[in-house]
Amino acid sequence: MQHRFTFRRTTQADVNWASDAAPDDEQFEFRMEAMASDAQWIEGVTESRRVGQFEIMISSHEELEVVKKKLVPLLRHYWDYLRIVL
Repeated sequence: MQHRFTFRRTTQADVNWASDAAPDDEQFEFRMEAMASDAQWIEGVTESRRVGQFEIMISSHEELEVVKKKLVPLLRHYWDYLRIVL
């Protein structure tokens, strides 16, 4: 199954005591590429690649809800730079 996840940049409205400032375009691009790359190492994922500017396609034999749960640690890691659109 292929699962498409859409992300957005962290904005100034998202910034709080834990985040200094919203990332610039270069930081966002770097983090999106890293997120797609890191997702390949999640158990059960057969492929992860970036499609478009704000989307990552993840192929897995797992159902969508299982993949979402497995993505949580990565989402926490990249929280200062990008947010998933649910």
